Amino acid sequence: MASSSFRSAIMILLFTTAFATVGSADDHLDSGKSLNPGESLQNDVFALIMQNDCNLVLLLPASNSKIWESGTDGSNCTLQMQYDGNLVIYSDFNAAAIWATNTKQAKSDIYHLILQSDRNLVIYDNNRKALWDSDTSLGK
Repeated sequence: MASSSFRSAIMILLFTTAFATVGSADDHLDSGKSLNPGESLQNDVFALIMQNDCNLVLLLPASNSKIWESGTDGSNCTLQMQYDGNLVIYSDFNAAAIWATNTKQAKSDIYHLILQSDRNLVIYDNNRKALWDSDTSLGK
């Protein structure tokens, strides 16, 4: 009897954990982290996707409407938030940077790319100073 109760408790725990994991998505990318082809940042309304064709796209998934894009092209690229504050798309072909925000800072630190609920994509330093934005906020 205790064995079946234990199994039931484990099943409930696994079930609730699985749904908690599926329901949560990151809306930020910190220094040292990257997005590979097909990976995305998401909030309740918007998504930033590193597409397989190397184009970084901010979109409204409900209507599949593009809001902003990097305009890059290629294959197997990676988006990296660097420790110098620069957000860069690297081509796998020759490890060359094919797009960047050009926000390199003198000080190596933790920087944060945040997909905000106002539709803007912003890089912040640890003091919450904005270094770059996609200029796509709803108020514009």
